[in-house]
Amino acid sequence: MFQIFSLMIVIGILSLASRFGAQKALLYAWPPAMLLLPVWMIMEVGSLTLDLRTVAEVTILVSFLLFPEEAPRLKVNFCDLAVLFLLGVQVVSQFHAGSIGPLTVPEIARKWLLPYLMGRLFFRSEKDLTTVLNMLCPMLVVLTALTVFECFVKINPINKALGMSFGLLEEGEGYRWGMKRAHVTFNHPIFFGMMLVLMLPWSLEAGRRAKTGEGPRWWRHMPKLLGLSLFCCVSRGPQLAGMFTAVAYFFFRTPKARIPMICSACALIFLLQANKDVIVELLGKAAGETQDEKKMIDIDGEEYEYSGTTHRMLLFKVYDKSIQAAGFFGFGTEMKGVVVDEELQQTFGSIDCHYLMFLLQHGWFGVGAFVILMLAVVIKLGRRALQIEKPGSALAAGLAGAMAGVAMLLVSVWFSVDFAGVWIFSAGLASGLQFPPSTGMKVVRSVITPRKKQTKIEAKPRRYLTPPRPIERDTHHA
Repeated sequence: MFQIFSLMIVIGILSLASRFGAQKALLYAWPPAMLLLPVWMIMEVGSLTLDLRTVAEVTILVSFLLFPEEAPRLKVNFCDLAVLFLLGVQVVSQFHAGSIGPLTVPEIARKWLLPYLMGRLFFRSEKDLTTVLNMLCPMLVVLTALTVFECFVKINPINKALGMSFGLLEEGEGYRWGMKRAHVTFNHPIFFGMMLVLMLPWSLEAGRRAKTGEGPRWWRHMPKLLGLSLFCCVSRGPQLAGMFTAVAYFFFRTPKARIPMICSACALIFLLQANKDVIVELLGKAAGETQDEKKMIDIDGEEYEYSGTTHRMLLFKVYDKSIQAAGFFGFGTEMKGVVVDEELQQTFGSIDCHYLMFLLQHGWFGVGAFVILMLAVVIKLGRRALQIEKPGSALAAGLAGAMAGVAMLLVSVWFSVDFAGVWIFSAGLASGLQFPPSTGMKVVRSVITPRKKQTKIEAKPRRYLTPPRPIERDTHHA
């Protein structure tokens, strides 16, 4: 099945590239590859794991070689350096752990560099954004329909057709509030929800364009549809991240509201900090956890109440010894040498915290490198979003909130490839989100127009008290 899908992807992308060019093939092929291809369909080659997105990424890069066109002018910036630093730290970490092999570097590049390159090459002009929205919005409508169907009919039609089933998700863990937690082509509802959060900025941009007359009127419903999909994944983390994204978008797009919003955010943080236990209890109730499901566990001689909600907070206590022993470069991807008490291994085998897992895998340098990349991307997007009149500022506003929201929620979920590829793609997109001025023709006219006026004036001689000053050209804009 993997080979059949891969062949179809290769033929489809190369056909697009041969007809429209490699850049158009990237715009047309990458969005459906992110959203609709089954993430769980993989093939392992030694320590290298290939999925359908990887096939699409490699084929797109090959199309740039087979169908050459004008090369994009890419200037190396801090985000690019941050990604390379992160890759380098992971390679050194694997070497330090004695786990490096011939396919180690290709595997790290597959996870981090390929999706970043897709984002880095994605946009060349503001017209590309319009092209993507014209194709992305119908796809998001289809995705919403699949999500709602799975949530309420409680059947995943794609998985049924392909003969795929998920054990726990077909039973208790996959249901909440009387609904099935939708995950469509992804491995888990949380991962699917994280991807939806990263798509929310695009739906907000479509809604904005519909209101200003730059897009079809039905686009104004796109934010609502994404909100409905987030509701149907029935995962608390992505829903909170989605709310954060909407608030961040409003913050950047409404200058007058910024100071009140900052004051309100500070007050909210203070209240949450003062009522941590109440918040944890409310989150547990929202997940349907009952008092009967909670149990007491012993960690280093101390009793703690355990539930699905407190699981994430207790991870740091369980892995405390390993954290201290991780050092600068950690234990490698396989985490050989991580010590956990035998009684706790089964309960805490799932490390639902990206920062903790990355610390154990790649040490303090690994976590530091990821945080540097995260901050570089969010700052770059935030600076662009503050320039409200510039092209792409509205998309940057939503992306800044989504990237930061997902990064904050990584304290409660590991960086699964399901949405990690979309996050890294968005990081590359942020790095290259610098559209050239869309008023190029107007600049040309502003240079030409004075000449015509000058010609008319010279046709009717006048007597000047002082010699007329020569008309100065706007050489800065020209």
